[in-house]
Parts: sequence; C-alpha cells; structure tokens
Amino acid sequence: MKTALRSSSLRMVLVVTVLTASRLTAQVTVPQFDPAGAFAATTFHLSLTSPGATIHYTLDGSDPLAGGGFTLASGGEAVFSGAAIVRARAAIGSQWSLLRQAPFAATGAVFAGEEDAFALDSSGEILKSWGGNSYGTAGDGTTTRKTSPVQVKLNASTSFTGIEEIAAGNGSVIALKTDGTVWCWGRNSHGQLGSGKTANQPNPAPATDANNAAITAAIAVAAGQEHMLAIRSDGTVLAWGLNNLGQLGIGTTTDSYVAVPVRTSATAYLGVASPVVKVDGGGSFSVALLANGQVWGWGYNDAGQLG
Repeated sequence: MKTALRSSSLRMVLVVTVLTASRLTAQVTVPQFDPAGAFAATTFHLSLTSPGATIHYTLDGSDPLAGGGFTLASGGEAVFSGAAIVRARAAIGSQWSLLRQAPFAATGAVFAGEEDAFALDSSGEILKSWGGNSYGTAGDGTTTRKTSPVQVKLNASTSFTGIEEIAAGNGSVIALKTDGTVWCWGRNSHGQLGSGKTANQPNPAPATDANNAAITAAIAVAAGQEHMLAIRSDGTVLAWGLNNLGQLGIGTTTDSYVAVPVRTSATAYLGVASPVVKVDGGGSFSVALLANGQVWGWGYNDAGQLG
C-alpha cells in the first residue's frame, strides 16, 4: 500500500509538471525591460513590453508563474524603490512566455550646481548639501557658506524627505518627490522657483502652476541655468523661470514665475502627439526626447544647439 501511494504521488507530480510546461511557449514574446537592468538614485520606472500580452512580474525574485506579484498591460510601467530582482513573464490566455529577469539596485546619488553640491541617500529620505549657499541653495534656511554637509529641511525642525530626483541650476535647485510634487529653493531672480514671486527661498517650497496650485503628477525634473522643467505623467512638459531667449518654449520671450505648458504651436502642446520621456535644460535652451524617438529643442541657438 505504501508503495502504491508513493507511485500515485509521483504520477501527480509528473502530471503537474507536464501541465505547467505545456503552458510555456516561445510563441508568447518574453517581456522586454527598459532599462534592461540598472542602478538609480532611489526609484525605478521600468517599462515592460510583450506585444498583445499581459505582463506578470515580481520584485522579490520569485517566479510569476507560481502566483502573486503584479500585473500590467504591455508597455506599462512598474515603479518601485530600492533593490529588487525583477522576474517577469508575458501571458496570452493560458499560454505563458519564458522567464525574463534582471537586477536593479538603488545607490543614492550626487548632484552639483554652480557653487553647491548635494548627496541623496538610496532611501530618498536624507538629502544633504554643502558649498557657497549664496542664495539659500543649501536648503537649510540660511545663506551662510557650508564647508561641510548639512541636511536640507522644510523648516528648522522638519526634514525634506521622500525625494526621487533633484537637479541644480545657477543657484537654484529643483526636486521631485515620490508623490509627484515638485519643490524648489535657492535663487529666484526670474521666477525659476515657480512660487509666483521673485524672492529667494532658503528652504524647499512647492512649485506652482498658473492656478496657484502645487504641481502634481510629475515624473521627472530638470534644471537649466535659470529655468526649470518638469515632465508630467501624461507626457507633457511644464517650464518656468527665465525666458529671454524662448527657453521655456511657450511662444513668448516673457519670464514665467509659475509653471506653464511647453507648446509646439499656439494651439498644441509638446507631448500630446507623442509623450515626452526625457527633458533637460542648458544655459538658455531646452531639449526633449519623445517616445517616438524624436528630439525637440527650443530657446537659444547661437551655436546650433537646437540641431
């Protein structure tokens, strides 16, 4: 009897194994990762693609075929913080692809401005700064030179935390928080802090739009010399600050003290036809990479920097 039970159990294991194997097929494209595996400051935005399929993925190294984990449509984005081993399979009906996996590791980051430097820990909870601090760029509420690191704070008793990304211009700093809000501090001579004013700010404060509302749903930020840029989750771009050479891309050369949408014409906005996936600012110009592979530029073009 014991021998018969063992034999029966073995047959059941073999049947399960065969059934599982029969669900795997090369006809379902293995998910593609973009990026394929990377280091980042604190947070990853991972695109997973397999045409016509639903993507099943895990962040703990387990196989999605075993159940659990997360799902999204092909082309969707997985957002996660910290270190992870991402494993993913694509499924169409009952058919599953082979496994794709890659390691991702949060490392923290360093940034440099005109006369100031910054270090962000891998949790996004501690941002420290040091340097000239002439305009309150250190973000600690003072304008005295910092020869050793100090922590960036909202006020004397509240640390500035939940940071995903920062960038620095000429005396001004922009930060993206994990909740999609955008914060700025430092020099504000042309409204580059997005506060609606031109007074310098020695502590981080929310950047605002034309309705005097805090920017939300941002996914990336960048700093030009005296202007700022942010990509929103819908793929459009906001810009504010100095605009003497059209670096804001709003169809005028008037500075904007609040965030306004970048335009391609009087009636169309950049990022609507194809979402913007990357943006950056130069001295007096800006560039953007679109999801369709096109690169757009606007602003100063004295050396052909707009291509």
